[in-house]
Amino acid sequence: DSDADSSKVSEYRVVIKGVGSYEVAGARVNGFSSGDNFYYALVVDGINIFIGRNTDIEKQQEKGAYSVLILNIEGEFKPTMVSSFEPNLAILYGPDAEAGAKLLGKEYQTASKFSQTAEKLPVDMQVVLLK
Repeated sequence: DSDADSSKVSEYRVVIKGVGSYEVAGARVNGFSSGDNFYYALVVDGINIFIGRNTDIEKQQEKGAYSVLILNIEGEFKPTMVSSFEPNLAILYGPDAEAGAKLLGKEYQTASKFSQTAEKLPVDMQVVLLK
């Protein structure tokens, strides 16, 4: 979004904003538009990742193919917004992320930073709340 604060991202090299297909350091990034917002589908080290807002997620047609789902939760949230993607890892952040994590009905961990490798992706969905 237009008020993105890149100071919260440590050691970034490239900022991608907009619709299109990109390749950066071997990672494939596809950007899509949803009104004034964007959402992204990435393949990084063989891991399929979806990054977006819960307000855009219902419009996304390609569900069920992402190992990692990163969602900015603002406003109305339904657990099917996550379960339809069948992720191994759901990372939630934003003003309503804690309420969203509780609605998923799973235990979740809270962290200010989080990292994961492909080899250690959980079999059952893990939920992480970024603060």
